[in-house]
Amino acid sequence: MDEIASRLMSERKVRPLIVVAIDNVNTLRHGDYFPQKAQIFLSGERVFKTLCQLNGL
Repeated sequence: MDEIASRLMSERKVRPLIVVAIDNVNTLRHGDYFPQKAQIFLSGERVFKTLCQLNGL
């Protein structure tokens, strides 16, 4: 993304801009899919299996 933005700015096709991205930490990604409130309804084993699946384990 930043390479494309740099090229477009150097070609003066777009005004100068800043690219902002959100870090994606795979080991913490499950929090996006399973908020804390949802986890209380699942058994410990089910939470563990789901986390393993989400993290490719």
